[in-house]
Amino acid sequence: KEYDDYIKSKTPEMIGKEEYEKLLEKELEIKKEKIKLRDERNLVNRQLRDIARKENLSNILEDKLEKLPNQIINMDYVQRKSSKKQGILMLSDIHYGMMVDNFLNKYNTEIAKERMSYLVDKVIEYSKLNNLDIMNVCLLGDMISGEQYLSVRLENNENLISQIIGVSELLSEAIYKISLNVPFVTISIADGNHERVYGKKENLNKDNYTTLIRKFLQLKLENISNVTFLENVYDENIISFECCGNTVVGLHGDKCKKDKVAYEMYNMINKKIDILLLGHFHQVAQDICYETIVYRNGSFIGTDEYARNLNLNTYPTQKMLIVSELGAECCYDIRLNITNK
Repeated sequence: KEYDDYIKSKTPEMIGKEEYEKLLEKELEIKKEKIKLRDERNLVNRQLRDIARKENLSNILEDKLEKLPNQIINMDYVQRKSSKKQGILMLSDIHYGMMVDNFLNKYNTEIAKERMSYLVDKVIEYSKLNNLDIMNVCLLGDMISGEQYLSVRLENNENLISQIIGVSELLSEAIYKISLNVPFVTISIADGNHERVYGKKENLNKDNYTTLIRKFLQLKLENISNVTFLENVYDENIISFECCGNTVVGLHGDKCKKDKVAYEMYNMINKKIDILLLGHFHQVAQDICYETIVYRNGSFIGTDEYARNLNLNTYPTQKMLIVSELGAECCYDIRLNITNK
């Protein structure tokens, strides 16, 4: 302040023009440093608030888990002759907690439960029809609606922790029912963009609420003998496993271009990919890129407000693949709004 008063007390007439300009430059530097210091302080305070909020959510989740009924214990599966076939269930874009109500579509948590029940019934039906040895359940992101976007926050009818617990309960019950009808079940989990903790530009790959969903599922299903979780070899955004001798890779898809993703993933992991699984696009499709078959999953929602405003309409759909040593023999596109008709 004294220096600032001194600057203001001087005039070009009192001191040389060159010295006066140097003093003004010095004043500007001081002000710039003050602004930098203020911005850094604000950033640190925001990060501290976000860290405390995330830790608080984790503590709330653990507390609620302790109050849940005892974990489900599965009965031993009846011995049967191997078919040497496996299934892949693509589960993505449930957006649990979002509410849609327009002339094209209705969606809320109750409808999400109805659609999951219908999906599980169809998965069990197709698993028995094909006499599957293993069902590989691939969670490909956007299990919850999250709170990252204003339009999403306005459409949500449940808060964040309720979304996490609600969808985790929904998934654990679905996986349990499947495990009663298939000899062995694996679970792979990839992060989605709606589970991000922070905004897109600030968020690191590890800052994702999928960590809490995985923890919930592991605690809920830990006593089921024929269910196992597969670790992500590369990072939390990419799942990978071998299925009847075929290399399967899956990811949400928000960080890639759908027409170049097979090429990009091959360059990233430096390994031939036989089957590539994608969520995110809410669009059922199947493409072939060189020797990679790319499957794009639908969503649980169908047409939301974002799609409606773009004049886009699509059915809520999830995919199930039947795989043998020859590759993907069959793909079931399971429409989920049949129960609403």
